[in-house]
Amino acid sequence: MHPATHPDIWSDILQYFRLSLAEPLKFSQESVAADRSLSKQTLFSVALTCSSLFNPALDELWRSLTTLEYVTRIYDIPAEPGSSGSAFKYEEGGYWISNVAPDQKETLAPRLQSYLRRIHFLHFKEFPSAREYTLWPILLVLSGSQCHLRPNLKGLSLFLKNVPPTMVYQLSSLISPSIETLDIDHRNEVENEKFAIVLLNLIRGLGTTSLRELTYRGATSPGIFEEARHFHSLCKLNIKNHTKPNPSLLEAPDIERLRYLSHLTCLSLDTRSFSWDAIEVARQWLGSMETLYELGLEGRWDDIHHCIFKRLTFHNIRHLRLCLTSPVGENLFHLVSPTFPALQEFFIRVQWNIRGGSSLRFRVSDIMGLKAHPIKKIALSNIPLLVSSEDIPLLLATWPLLESIILVPDETVKSGFAFDAKFVLVQASRLGTRLKSMLMPFDFTSLTATQTTSLPPSHSPLQQLTLFLFNTVIPRAGRINKNLLLTLSLSFLDWPAST
Repeated sequence: MHPATHPDIWSDILQYFRLSLAEPLKFSQESVAADRSLSKQTLFSVALTCSSLFNPALDELWRSLTTLEYVTRIYDIPAEPGSSGSAFKYEEGGYWISNVAPDQKETLAPRLQSYLRRIHFLHFKEFPSAREYTLWPILLVLSGSQCHLRPNLKGLSLFLKNVPPTMVYQLSSLISPSIETLDIDHRNEVENEKFAIVLLNLIRGLGTTSLRELTYRGATSPGIFEEARHFHSLCKLNIKNHTKPNPSLLEAPDIERLRYLSHLTCLSLDTRSFSWDAIEVARQWLGSMETLYELGLEGRWDDIHHCIFKRLTFHNIRHLRLCLTSPVGENLFHLVSPTFPALQEFFIRVQWNIRGGSSLRFRVSDIMGLKAHPIKKIALSNIPLLVSSEDIPLLLATWPLLESIILVPDETVKSGFAFDAKFVLVQASRLGTRLKSMLMPFDFTSLTATQTTSLPPSHSPLQQLTLFLFNTVIPRAGRINKNLLLTLSLSFLDWPAST
């Protein structure tokens, strides 16, 4: 089989089946796992049936992995003593043995290298086991590599739990100068925090100068900020603190260290670990960054208010994400509009266990204070908002560029509030000309009561309908559910699925 289309176009087509192991299994684990399995099968089929697309298909299959053990399958596992291959032995804590015939060494090394070069991302849901990390030195020798096992590694993600800091040196052969993204997630153990600090120090010591994105979730100490500040190439910094019972607050000098990172485009910080002086320094630092276009803050409303809404204007920020751990201030939307004149996406969430005073109620008219902004994405979760089904068409008409709506007001949890599915979805199909995803609590009773075959023409490219399951009402009768699916199909001609 020889494709008539240019290879670059085929490569773009194959990227549609790209395996993304970094994304968590959201909403429906089974459906996401099934999608990954289907993508893998498709790439295998392309590699086996079309010789000219063999390499592009393999590039996608090997791009993102959770283990390097797949490399051992390039050559046979030894069935008998003296045969070539590798095998894992469980004695003495576990180790690999390798037996490669002399006449195979010259051909095996370039073959191993060709596969190792395809690996761009490694994702470990826990620290690699002995079976994993004892394999790496063997692959390093067999591939003939000098020091970097994967020369094209772009991203590494790790989840740590009870890992001694000394174990970080097992990762030395994985780190390459080309690494661009690092994601560290751990429990609150002090040892895991030390591990993260040592790992950042190791990456810096290996001469890595291309790290562009750092995500850290865990106990936060000045040491994390001290290491982060040395990576002047950073464009994205996301530090989320897992609060300890008695956290030691970060002080102003700790935040001062981050001033070296003057070219950040995306920043996310957890102010719960900041002292008041540190918050003031953070405010000054944020106000000085001209390259920042995405900002996320988590913490108490008073702290966030002081950090970004006190005599500051962020002319370049397009994406704003606020996660509040205290009741929201009554002037929230009044402040957002002038402070972020270029805003296109905003996400505001209040923790579910936080309840504000009964007197505070935002209305849709408050949100309309942002009507002059070219809003593309709205996400309001657990906000004290008086909203009805009739307000959704107003939002869609006000912002014709709207691509995503997440709307879960606090009344959803308090009293079981849900939107009228028939009214909202029909209006979305008519007005949401850019709308691709929605997450709301819906009552589908009206939509499933009778079979609907006459609906206005659909203009919406809606691709994902996510239900807030605690309050969504879906009749269980099979006949009624058939009406529901038929109505959704008629309303959104491109609608593939819901979760």
